[in-house]
Amino acid sequence: MPWVIHRFITKLCFFVCFSSAVFLYALTKEIMQNTMTTFGFQKGRILSQKYEIIDLLGSGYEGEVYKIKERATDIFRAAKFFFPNRNHGNISLKNYAKKLHRLSECPILVQYKTTEFVQHKGQKLPYLVSDFIDGILLSTFVTRFPGKRLPYYHGLSFFYELVEGLSQVHDRKSFHGDIHSDNVMIHSFGLKHKMKLIDFHDIGVDKRIKMKEDIHDIIYLFHEILGGSKHYKNHPEEIKYILCGKKRNVIDERFKNMRQLKLHIENMRFRSIL
Repeated sequence: MPWVIHRFITKLCFFVCFSSAVFLYALTKEIMQNTMTTFGFQKGRILSQKYEIIDLLGSGYEGEVYKIKERATDIFRAAKFFFPNRNHGNISLKNYAKKLHRLSECPILVQYKTTEFVQHKGQKLPYLVSDFIDGILLSTFVTRFPGKRLPYYHGLSFFYELVEGLSQVHDRKSFHGDIHSDNVMIHSFGLKHKMKLIDFHDIGVDKRIKMKEDIHDIIYLFHEILGGSKHYKNHPEEIKYILCGKKRNVIDERFKNMRQLKLHIENMRFRSIL
C-alpha cells in the first residue's frame, strides 16, 4: 500500500504545482493588461495583411493611435488601439465606432472606416481604422506666432470654426468630451481654415453635463491660444465677455448651449479687435 500513497501524493503535488502555475500565469497576464501603457508596435509591422505601421501618432488614457498605410492603395489611415483594461468586452471600441458613424455628417470629426483584428501576444486585438488627417496640431501652430499666441482675428476665426463644428455635434445630442489644443488638427490654413477634432471621450452617462463641459473647454482653449492669463487683462471687452473670467458659473449663465455661443460670435462687433 505505501506505493499507492506515494503515487497519490505525487499526483497531488503535480496537480497543485500545475494549478499554481496556471493561476500565476493568469494573474501575471491580468496585471500586465491592467498596467499596459504601450503596445510597442514597430514601424513596418503588418496588420491584418492589409496595413503597415508607419509611425506612432500619440497615446493617451484609452490607448494609442498609429499612422498606417493601406498596402493595396498606399493610402494613409489612422489606427486606434485600445488598452485591454480600457476596453473590457470590446465595449469602448464599439461605442467609439458607433459614435463616429452616428456623427459622420459632422465635418469637424474624422471619418470612421472599419474595425480590424490583429494577433498580439497571443491575443486577438481589435483596432479601429479612420481617416488620417495630415496637418499640424493647434498647440504647435500657436508657437509659430510672436509671443506664442494668436492675433485676435486668427484666434477668433479658429474659435468660431470649432464652435460651429461642435454645435453640429451637440445638435445631435452628443458631445466631444476631450477638447484641448493637442486634439485639434489644422490641415489647411488660409482665408478658410480646415480643422478636425482628432479624438474624443465617451466616458460619462449624463450628456447634458458633458455638453456643458464642452462649452467650458472650448472657452478655456480660446483663452489659451490668445496667450493665457498673462494677456487676459489687456484683452478687448468683446473677448473678455466670451472668456467670462474662466468662471464656470458665469459661462453657464451666459452661454446656455453651444449654438447660443455660436450666435453670439456671429453677432459680435469687431471694432476694437480689428
